[in-house]
Amino acid sequence: MKIISSMKNQINKLPLLIFSICLFVISTGLAQVRDDKAVADSLFNNLSIDDLIQIKKYYDTKVQQARDEEERYRVKGLSISEDFLSEQGLKIKDRDRVYIRLAEYYIEEAERQYDTDVDLYDEKYDEYEKQYALYSSGELEEEPVLPEFPKFDYSKPIEIYDRILTEYPAGDFADDAMYGKAWLLDKMNQGAESRRIYQEVIDKYPDSHFAPESY
Repeated sequence: MKIISSMKNQINKLPLLIFSICLFVISTGLAQVRDDKAVADSLFNNLSIDDLIQIKKYYDTKVQQARDEEERYRVKGLSISEDFLSEQGLKIKDRDRVYIRLAEYYIEEAERQYDTDVDLYDEKYDEYEKQYALYSSGELEEEPVLPEFPKFDYSKPIEIYDRILTEYPAGDFADDAMYGKAWLLDKMNQGAESRRIYQEVIDKYPDSHFAPESY
């Protein structure tokens, strides 16, 4: 009984012990943060405005170089994949593996184009507001036309998904292609067709990990 009583006393002290350890860890961490901040502040205090500007320029240059490199790889990958779709590529087995990657390239391309179109839309809308202000004040006789907001165009990746479904209906990427097509159609505001294909994913590929996502 004494042993049990002693164990109970030790157990009762555990929360206090754990709390004390947590306080120690937190206080140590805060002290380290303060020390790191002091070092950082000391470092930046020794830099002039010109130094900071140069650091910013260097950083921006490196970021742009990384983006340019990424774009070069993307364009190269797209070019290689498209070459694969030539007559020579049609002789190779398991083309669906390349098709699925090509579809991903086309999706990236479509989204980049959409971002560009949105930027252009913003410029057109700013101009529209200026023209509309002139129209409202009577300085412009004809009412300006409101620019149309851009839409996603995923026709190219959808075409690739259709090719997978036609050439490899029982392939490893058939469920991926069908789900991808439904998802892209949904983003293009073609809800009815998208839902129909989602249901087809559920019916044809009930064991696919895309099936639960299609409900």
